Amino acid sequence: MPGARCQALMDKVVLRMDDLQPQFEHFGSTAILGIATKPIIDIMLILPPEAGWSVSSHRLSR
Repeated sequence: MPGARCQALMDKVVLRMDDLQPQFEHFGSTAILGIATKPIIDIMLILPPEAGWSVSSHRLSR
């Protein structure tokens, strides 16, 4: 489960992209309980294809 900093970042993304129904996927070593991990959480932002790169990148850069 992501920590407070990660959750705050995901909340900001949702505020900017809510109409595009963003989803997040936690992957990498920190997603596996009980193993040694690096201190970085890997989170992937998933948007529908119709969101388009131009619209998505513009909203994230604000």
